[in-house]
Amino acid sequence: MTLRVFLTEKELDECIFMGAETVRICKGQKANPRIDEAKEKRSRASSNGLGFKGERAFARAFKLEPTQVTVRADDGIDYVLSDGRTVDVKATALSDRELIFDSFNKFKSDIGVLGYTNDYMDCVEFLGWIDKENFMDICEEKDYGHGMRKYVRTDQLFPMKELLEQHKAGLK
Repeated sequence: MTLRVFLTEKELDECIFMGAETVRICKGQKANPRIDEAKEKRSRASSNGLGFKGERAFARAFKLEPTQVTVRADDGIDYVLSDGRTVDVKATALSDRELIFDSFNKFKSDIGVLGYTNDYMDCVEFLGWIDKENFMDICEEKDYGHGMRKYVRTDQLFPMKELLEQHKAGLK
């Protein structure tokens, strides 16, 4: 069972703005874009906006302060749970809905969380989570058009309810 988190219209607008602002900052820093817009179905701003949407929904569900646009990257850590474990929230609009990391080195948090959403949804469906150790043990590799990347399927993820209960227990 998934965890579905609805966002307000204001929050959705903020995510779109933060996605565009991130692109503006990256261009100003002359940072190489991860997404080649000529080859992709979505813009860099749209992809970043989806990422912020996933992070905002996670913050709401876990009662954490939402992430903000900064000049520095988050370095693969979006949130810290009550027990000190770090979380990297990944949002996907792809129908295969796999939790993907470029490499083991890019999985910098203790936990990866996968959410599904798209530009038209007012919610994020969190499909599950996995710790880095389990990810490394069971992941497979696939080329998504950016070279070989590591992934796990949603049926290999732990239920979000479990992670939410662990976080709440740590708050007591």
